[in-house]
Amino acid sequence: MPLRSWASDKSRHMRLCFTRLFMSGLLGLVLLPTLAAADGITLNNEFNYTTSDSTTTFKDTNETLSGSSETFKQRYNLDLFQSIYPYLTFKGGALYQGTDSTFLSADTEAVRREKLIRPFADLNLESPLVKAGVGVRKTQIDENATGNPDTTNERDEFNSFLGWRPLDLPEVNLRVGNIHSYNNLNTLDSVYRQVNFGTKYTAWRDLRLNYFLNRAETRDDIHASDIVEQAQNAMADYSHSFWNNRLAVSTGYRVRHYATSVTGTASLELPVSRSQGFSALDNNPLQNDFSTNNPLIDGDRTVSTGLDIGLGGDEGKLTQMVIDFGFPVSVDTIHLWVDRRLPAGIVNAFSWSIYISPGTLAPTEWSLWAVKSPAAFAPLDNRFEFSFPAATTRYIKVVTRPISIAVPNTVEFPNIFVTEMETFSARMGTAGLNQNTSLDQDYNLDLNSRVTDRTSLGYHFFFRTRKDDFLLQKRTEYSNGIFVNHTFNEMFVGNTSLLRTESQNAGKDNLNYTFAASLRANYLETLDQTLTYSSLRETDEEENVERNSLILRTNAKLYKGVDAFLDNGYSINKTVVDQNQESVLVRMGTNIVPNEKLTMNTNYTLNRIVRTEILDRKKVDSQLDFQVFLTPLSVLSLTARVSLVERDNKSTTYQNFSVNWLPFPEGALQFFVVYTEDLTPEDNKKERTLNPGLLWKISRHVNLTTAYNHTRSETNTTTTEANSLNALLRLIF
Repeated sequence: MPLRSWASDKSRHMRLCFTRLFMSGLLGLVLLPTLAAADGITLNNEFNYTTSDSTTTFKDTNETLSGSSETFKQRYNLDLFQSIYPYLTFKGGALYQGTDSTFLSADTEAVRREKLIRPFADLNLESPLVKAGVGVRKTQIDENATGNPDTTNERDEFNSFLGWRPLDLPEVNLRVGNIHSYNNLNTLDSVYRQVNFGTKYTAWRDLRLNYFLNRAETRDDIHASDIVEQAQNAMADYSHSFWNNRLAVSTGYRVRHYATSVTGTASLELPVSRSQGFSALDNNPLQNDFSTNNPLIDGDRTVSTGLDIGLGGDEGKLTQMVIDFGFPVSVDTIHLWVDRRLPAGIVNAFSWSIYISPGTLAPTEWSLWAVKSPAAFAPLDNRFEFSFPAATTRYIKVVTRPISIAVPNTVEFPNIFVTEMETFSARMGTAGLNQNTSLDQDYNLDLNSRVTDRTSLGYHFFFRTRKDDFLLQKRTEYSNGIFVNHTFNEMFVGNTSLLRTESQNAGKDNLNYTFAASLRANYLETLDQTLTYSSLRETDEEENVERNSLILRTNAKLYKGVDAFLDNGYSINKTVVDQNQESVLVRMGTNIVPNEKLTMNTNYTLNRIVRTEILDRKKVDSQLDFQVFLTPLSVLSLTARVSLVERDNKSTTYQNFSVNWLPFPEGALQFFVVYTEDLTPEDNKKERTLNPGLLWKISRHVNLTTAYNHTRSETNTTTTEANSLNALLRLIF
């Protein structure tokens, strides 16, 4: 342990004494039968044994490389719940987990042992008016590995909260926390203190007022640095309908003030403010069809974003996570949080790619910036850490593929949910005090008017400004837009909109106009068409861009259980140097469900550049996807997916086949068999996996799961065969 000042040492010992007294007192209350009766005690035990071996043969020399491993993991989890008085509850317990692993390769043997201990105690009061609580927990991880020094990482946590929820008055919440992390190698010794205050109030049903204050201090005794962060967020939103719902008004103002002060000379990671989060599941890392996923940036590291990179994720597709900063910023570090601690074997099985886009989400603007394989995983936190050369970008994207069943021990990780994506920028401190203040404000106004029963008119206004003292930059953006919707008759409906956006960033002006118009025709209940025209004109000090597109979509229900669509599109793009490009788009697809046991999906996309002034520009992109889901029996399911992709004058084929068989779905003893076959053309890799296993419910409290995995993978240069056997015994009392 590194030397500390007298005050810091006394403070730590006082917290330790308080922790012991607090836990002892609470346990004493629990054990007094005259005060309360025990509500529940749960003890979960797990014993997991895994053995695996692999042999790789190099085709050019016929040489082989063999390796094997054995892992035994034991886990004991005790949870105690006690109702002490009305509204007052106690939760406590402890987790112990021990892992012993042995790795053999050629004449080399490596041994790794890990021991994790995590006791905790929480005392909570929850009444209709007041909510309060206090909690302590301790985490200690001891690691011993061949060739490395013995390591002990420890973390002491204390947190308390108080909430007041009066009727018809503002709700108030206060949370205080302290985390001390250290190890025996004198490479970690930091204290993190946080105070969080929030209040929210709804007045007159239509006006919502919110204010949040978060102040955090991180003191690093190893690098002699201190970071103080303070973030304030104030929001006011109003919405109301007038004149018998003929006019709807929605408006809001938000102001965010963020201040940091840094003391020390070491390189420090400072958070980069995030504006919006997106995600997608798609094999093309350069695609632009994203869904909004703001839980990626909501600051809650425990709640899932819905993205699963465990066995439950879609291994046939890439998981893509995007952060929009709102303006171009400098970023060089990403922390990707997950919902559980991962062992080294699982961490090393992931490969990560980082992409950046300086301006938009368009496929042509994405560029690969860094590849991390494997990425670092924090010793005490549940997060992957990526460090890479600094990039100035508005959008940044992390791409990976969910873990394969061929990886040993994956049976323990049916789900690995992503919970948060944080971004940082490294800055070198000075002997004095570095300070930075940023102010971010935005205002929006939306008016929607129902002029007649057939016609509605709307207006949209948005203003945003951000000032950053450290970068000596001010960024401003405001936009005005109008839209009209008119129903001509029961068959035809029209929409049109015009948006003007003007922005200033680092002294550079940008102006763009966006126009869109569409006409929808509902010929029959089973047939409709939509014709859409869109135009974008963008002007700044360096270039002028003009984009025009016209697309016709046809949707048809050809028969019961048979749906189809067809898109025909044409676009013209013009740039500053008058390099015009004209392209056509054809998309078609079908969804066929002849019966409840069979589903077939087909999608085809063709994008052809018919005219261009760029000589080396690609001419044709196309992709054909075919999927079949067959469930002939309730215990048997088959899935097939084939994708034919033509891009950059190269044709590739993706294939995935899987069979799931559960011959005895009921009863105490259940068998299952899973077979998959994949072809990934990026590295010309063919992989086949056979995964039989059984689940034995020995009793209500005991069950045993065993699984065998055989994988054969082949590339242009190597052939690898791997086998693994896993046995997991669970005891629940």
